[in-house]
Amino acid sequence: MFLFDERLFDKAYFREMVKKSRARAAKRREEIRRIMAGYRSGILLFTEAPCLEEVPGLMEDLDAFVREGTPGPDHLLLNSVFRMEDYRNHILEILGDDGFMFSDIGPLMDDTRKDRIWRFVTIVFMQNDREVVLTQFGNDLLVERRSGEAYE
Repeated sequence: MFLFDERLFDKAYFREMVKKSRARAAKRREEIRRIMAGYRSGILLFTEAPCLEEVPGLMEDLDAFVREGTPGPDHLLLNSVFRMEDYRNHILEILGDDGFMFSDIGPLMDDTRKDRIWRFVTIVFMQNDREVVLTQFGNDLLVERRSGEAYE
């Protein structure tokens, strides 16, 4: 009724298969390294300092890019002070037993970049204070309530 492959439990066979697997992986890594080396560009040497004014419209585009998303002076006055306690309370309010992803935390202010930074700083401090546990999943973090066990 059952199939049993005793070769898998043979130490010599297993050692040989692991050795072959590692050799294939090393060969594959070396091949990828060789292929990627072919995509590298050559050395770029500047004979003189680049002049941004020589490219028509570049300075205006850079200025517009830097100003884009910059809030007005009233916004800066209202949101220029970082209050970690506000972020901590906000996170604790939405923190359930199952936890949530960092990207699911709603913002507290209009400046999304600054808000994201402050939320991240807050959860890192909360982890150091043993209030939450952070687990990375790709480019996101799972935020979970820390249970009563000792800090590892």
